[in-house]
Amino acid sequence: MAVTQNTTLQAAVNGSGTKIDTVDGTGGNTVRQLVCVSSPGTAGNYQEVDANNDAQVKAILLDGKKASYRATIKNVSVGTAATTNIFTHGGSATKTIRITRIAASGTILTAAEEYDLQLVKQSTADTGGTPSTATKVPLDSDDAASAADVVSQAYTVAPTAGTAVGAIGSKKILLPIAPVETIQQIWEFGNRPGIHALVLRGVAQQVALTLNGATPGHASSWDFEVEWTEE
Repeated sequence: MAVTQNTTLQAAVNGSGTKIDTVDGTGGNTVRQLVCVSSPGTAGNYQEVDANNDAQVKAILLDGKKASYRATIKNVSVGTAATTNIFTHGGSATKTIRITRIAASGTILTAAEEYDLQLVKQSTADTGGTPSTATKVPLDSDDAASAADVVSQAYTVAPTAGTAVGAIGSKKILLPIAPVETIQQIWEFGNRPGIHALVLRGVAQQVALTLNGATPGHASSWDFEVEWTEE
């Protein structure tokens, strides 16, 4: 007779380690594997995570320890000549940048319009244009300020786009007439097993949002958000 196993993975709330309990299908022996980088603490320091009989473990990340930042720009008019990038977030010469979330939304002045919103990774940065630079905010006041050369920008006059590595995301976005709210379009990275965050290495690399060459027919107002870590 086959013996099934029920596995419970418990992630340490205090960041001290992980323990794994395995019970065989007869309800008998329990084997505990405790993996930690410091004192495992008490049982109250663990958050239980379920797994089914096929051992497909569902892990919940309670909090991270990396220096984390957000930047946002609101009410940006990209104009009616935004045929290249409308928002960019760049890398750093001294830090590895791992983007975990990018979001965009907007409204339009005269008539609703739909665009193909593309997320593009570039090996070189944009030049020219008229940018508005976002303020970078650490998510933990104990973290150091973001690296000075990491820049988030939205453009009121389109720049000359850098060299594209390729599009890594595409979404339809409908801009309604204000004050009707649009649906925020979101990309998230690094939140699935085995998959990288969106990594930028070196100051030349950047990620950009573009309307895929479309020329907006009317004035529009956009909001952008980006979240990342530095290490």
